[in-house]
Formats: sequence, C-alpha cells, structure tokens
Amino acid sequence: MAKLIEELKFFEPFTGKTYTGKFSGNTDTDISQWETILNGQGVRSVHSVNEGEYGGETIIYWDKTKKEIVAHYFTTAGFYTVGTMKIEGNKIVAVDELTGS
Repeated sequence: MAKLIEELKFFEPFTGKTYTGKFSGNTDTDISQWETILNGQGVRSVHSVNEGEYGGETIIYWDKTKKEIVAHYFTTAGFYTVGTMKIEGNKIVAVDELTGS
C-alpha cells in the first residue's frame, strides 16, 4: 500500500481498516472502509448503513493549487457534497456545500 503524501498523513491511521458503528436508540449499523488511493495522493472512504439501505463514498485529496484538503462525498440518496477540511490538532473541521437534497 502506498504511503500518503505529507498533507494527508492525518488520515493514515484510518486507511486499510474497516469500522463498524452502531446508532444509539435503534438497530442501524454503519460499516465504513478506508483506503489509500492514487499512489498516496488520496483517501477513499466507502460506507454502508444497514447493508446498503443507505451508503456513500468520499474521496479526500490535497488540492495543490488551493493548498487545502478537499473532499467529495456521493450518496445513494442522490445528493452529494463538496467541501474542504482543516486539521486542527487531533480534529477535522469540515465545511461542505450540499447539492441535490
């Protein structure tokens, strides 16, 4: 597996792993898989809620021109978001624009 470029190193601990989350108050399950893509220049996260009832895919990459982390999220519900991310300590601050919902 390729190593992530310096600007995306924050995401390295997530890549190559699958996570399962349970929602409080109901039986919904969200499974998320993370991987390094584009020879380390990007990260892909694919998730599925209740075995495909709802799902989405996120592509995260470093925009060399804008000098910022950019994310595109596409969903089975027909909407998508495009936004930016900033790493602040051990947190991600994301600002997204929603289209199609």
